[in-house]
Amino acid sequence: MIPLTSPFDFVKNLSYTKERIGNEEFEENKGTYIPFIINRAFSYYLDTVLIANEMNIYATLDPKLQYDFYFFLIRKSKRFSKWHKRNNLDEIKAISEKYKCNWRRAKEIFNILQTYK
Repeated sequence: MIPLTSPFDFVKNLSYTKERIGNEEFEENKGTYIPFIINRAFSYYLDTVLIANEMNIYATLDPKLQYDFYFFLIRKSKRFSKWHKRNNLDEIKAISEKYKCNWRRAKEIFNILQTYK
């Protein structure tokens, strides 16, 4: 059994190792099961995006039920994808400080400046 110290360990368990976690072991590691992170991780793959979307619809389900849902629906496969991250954080922060505006307005200004580059 792999140690479940992060949500990504659950993703690895659900998609590749496929070792079922019992109720007691799940209760011990319940704090590291973050449904948002796991749903987002499975939304990056073509074969699991619809399953993740269905789980987003029922986001209020008990985490153990969500785990079982994924466990029985996802086929065993090695999956990897890079997570999308915000770009240009320093530039947007500088625009926000210079023009004394909020983050969303600074991002709009940054996008306008990028088009005239």
